[in-house]
Amino acid sequence: MKLKNGLYNGKELCEMFEIDNNKFKNNVDTYLNKISQYCTIEPIGRGKGRKYIVSDVDEYREYKIDFSIRIDKGKERDVEN
Repeated sequence: MKLKNGLYNGKELCEMFEIDNNKFKNNVDTYLNKISQYCTIEPIGRGKGRKYIVSDVDEYREYKIDFSIRIDKGKERDVEN
């Protein structure tokens, strides 16, 4: 996938990263955390008018981002039965 610097709305961002739009809407923070490992992404605005600035991208590099890997926000804890 070729990443490009620019200003994108949610739908355009999903198309660029090949993400299901509904999954993105339900897990915006999770997806933004994953994307931020490869570039700088900054949300602007709120609600339907929200845009995202993508910057610090090496546009000549081919990126392969695997969104199937889960991002853990904290350590897993042991559950006693």
